[in-house]
Amino acid sequence: ITPDLNLDDYLGLFSNPTQSDIGYWMSKGERSTWPLMSLIKNRCVVEFALEDVYQQLRTIMLQGRAAKHQLQQQHPLPPPLAPPFVSSTPLHHEPSKSASDILSMRHKSMG
Repeated sequence: ITPDLNLDDYLGLFSNPTQSDIGYWMSKGERSTWPLMSLIKNRCVVEFALEDVYQQLRTIMLQGRAAKHQLQQQHPLPPPLAPPFVSSTPLHHEPSKSASDILSMRHKSMG
């Protein structure tokens, strides 16, 4: 929210304010703010609703973590299983055939 400013306003920004300057700027700020009060109110409603949802989710997450921790203490998980037996001999792998190889094999078997 910014007030409408003129050249004199900008020049006056760099001097020490007097009592009348303070009154002038307060009045200018109020005149800029009052027309936007409904906008400010709506944004606050949204902000507060988001904060409430955030706090509710945070509480649920913390309760979930506490419950999970308590469950793990009451019923510890068994140790992980050993990895399955892995053969030391490599698997035989045939290179894949190209489409032309497959077509030539088909052609030979048909003729």
